[in-house]
Amino acid sequence: MRVIAHFNKYVTNPLQRLWAPWLPYMAVIEHTGRKSGKPYRTPVMAFVDSKSVRVVLNYGTQSDWVRNVRAAGRPKCGTVAGATC
Repeated sequence: MRVIAHFNKYVTNPLQRLWAPWLPYMAVIEHTGRKSGKPYRTPVMAFVDSKSVRVVLNYGTQSDWVRNVRAAGRPKCGTVAGATC
């Protein structure tokens, strides 16, 4: 599974960042690298209701973006279905 995650990180994610903010069930999480301090934008599958955004952890809690968000306490911002926080 990590091989697929690595492929997606460098090949699929850059493409998905283009359309993910506009699709239902997709979002872009903006976060800061926990070691590098570099800003990142990661496309994710998300479900939104009036009170919350639920993000699918396809590759578990050891994904880099999840570890970055946990280290920061929360994502800086995100885009869900065309709306930016």
